[in-house]
Amino acid sequence: LLLCGPAGTNALIQASTDFRIWTVLTNFTFRSDNLYDYFEPHAADHPMRIYQVAPRLKARIVEPPRDLAVPEGGSATFVAIVGGTAPLSYQWKHNGSDVPGGTNASLVVTITQSTDRGAYQVRVTNLVGRVTSEEAQLCVLGDEKTVHILSVRLMSDRNTARVLICGPAGRTGILQGSRDFKTWTPLTSFTFESNLYEHLDLDAGQSSWRFYKVAPLPAKVSKIIPLDPNQLQMVIEGGGARTGDYEGLSAVISVSTDLIQWSPLSTNMISGGAINFTDPDANRVPHRFYKFELVP
Repeated sequence: LLLCGPAGTNALIQASTDFRIWTVLTNFTFRSDNLYDYFEPHAADHPMRIYQVAPRLKARIVEPPRDLAVPEGGSATFVAIVGGTAPLSYQWKHNGSDVPGGTNASLVVTITQSTDRGAYQVRVTNLVGRVTSEEAQLCVLGDEKTVHILSVRLMSDRNTARVLICGPAGRTGILQGSRDFKTWTPLTSFTFESNLYEHLDLDAGQSSWRFYKVAPLPAKVSKIIPLDPNQLQMVIEGGGARTGDYEGLSAVISVSTDLIQWSPLSTNMISGGAINFTDPDANRVPHRFYKFELVP
């Protein structure tokens, strides 16, 4: 085969017997005389042989690895779909460091310790160049059943932030945002359908700083049950109380006689969806109102 083209240009010679399946015969670069010749030793072995010249394509990420959540002791498999001219080589990274033996198109991570969680990505290389995928987050689900923010990433438009939250399926919460750690604004409420929830904050780039936290959904007092003359039980329902998000948290009980002026009464722990507390003045006034606020 004698080929002609601009000196220094890189390309591939491909061959086929049916115009459908093409096999790479060689990578080459045109010589300074704008020519390149190639000898295929087994061309006569085929009744028909078709050739074409194709450009060499740089390695590229078609579909990056996806975020995963797995329980302790389980395993996670990261897969990246890539393109580009073969041969392609792979190197997986965990939190920026090479994973020993992570040189295949997929990576299996067996969760043996808490340090296995974090960010995973793959670097793909071929003769033309290299590319590194976006990070995929691995959330390890422990027995504590906590909800936490796994990662925050500013998107390519430099204005949208992707907030990834991890937690047990069925749990609920509110994602809040702040610019100063003082004033917190609800951004969205959510329920985990799986173990991951993604929120896009479209206004993140409008301020120099942006902070996020997750809080339980608000609940309400459904009834007050007198246990004895001064002992009362406040039963809460709805929101985070329904899914157990409030269990074990502390709450400040406030009291009022007119629903206008409120005074703190005591700080108690929520247990079993209820708060037991004491009010020495419960029977001394005609009307007595109570409310609770979670301790930050």
